[in-house]
Amino acid sequence: MEETRGSAICVLCLVVVAQSAFAGVSFSGDVTPDPTTTTSADNLMIGHSEAGAVTIDGGSRVDCGDAYINGPMASGGTLVVTGGGSVLMSDGVVLLRHGVMTISDGGYVYARSMFVVDDAVESTATVTGVGSVLENTSSLFAVGWTDRGELFIRDGGSVSSGGKGVIGSAADSEGTIVVEGIGSQWYHDNTVHVGKEGHGSLTIANGGSVHVGGHLWVGSTVGSVTSVGELAFVVGDDGVGTLTVDTDVKFWPGGKAILTLSAEPSVSFALGQSFDLMDWGGSFSGQFDTITLPELEPQWQWDTSRLYTDGIVTVAVPEPASVSMALLGGLVVLRRRLTHRRSGENSC
Repeated sequence: MEETRGSAICVLCLVVVAQSAFAGVSFSGDVTPDPTTTTSADNLMIGHSEAGAVTIDGGSRVDCGDAYINGPMASGGTLVVTGGGSVLMSDGVVLLRHGVMTISDGGYVYARSMFVVDDAVESTATVTGVGSVLENTSSLFAVGWTDRGELFIRDGGSVSSGGKGVIGSAADSEGTIVVEGIGSQWYHDNTVHVGKEGHGSLTIANGGSVHVGGHLWVGSTVGSVTSVGELAFVVGDDGVGTLTVDTDVKFWPGGKAILTLSAEPSVSFALGQSFDLMDWGGSFSGQFDTITLPELEPQWQWDTSRLYTDGIVTVAVPEPASVSMALLGGLVVLRRRLTHRRSGENSC
């Protein structure tokens, strides 16, 4: 009798342990297979033929091979990984096609092979909160592969990626990455291409940081296709943030490269204030086709003379030569007026 009771208690303990491992995993709609049963040999499909959703919470962990967060045009797939210790561990590809993924409050998602955000409508991934991490170690990291994709890294979230990095890859594609807030960071250990054949945009705002371990390419031309690569910086109460490139910053001949600096409404500029937008360890070859900077006080102007050497722009007063030319222009106008007045007097 005692042996039977002990065996029953052991079985009960195993059941409780098994249940607690997936206590925070919930799913609804079109999700196959059951995410509480998957292993690294199983591909997880969230929203394949109709809408589907998976939430991993409470320190739970889901393992899978590939993870597809996608769906038909009228629906989509949703993945939420939230809370410290909550994990999605993919041994292959994490692909968002008409899908939404949110990693928050210390959640963790790992894609061993590829991470791709891409859809004809739009797919969005968000990593938000201190301790929230998205990690991809090899092959490909793409936002906007053949269509449209967005990645937001906010409020201390972190993304670490490897392999080929591309924002806006194919013709007519559109990719956007925004890194915003102190502690928010994207580290890519290889080359990044912003606007390979499509439109790529990388925004660093209010103290966010981006580190590129290889080259940074901005814009491109492939055949008759001219791509657009945009680097945007936003000054906030916590500064502007930093872009660090370990090797070279390059501009593809014929591509369109855009630099934009803007400011949040609470920010005011001061004379002599400098903004270190970019740092690089190799060379800076080429230049931006368009540079847009915030409006300043009438007596000030932007000094961009160090942009292509140090990555710095500064709030400055006009150069003496400019002031002299302005004064000279004023004297010429005054002289013309006096001459005109005198000629009028003589005609009387």
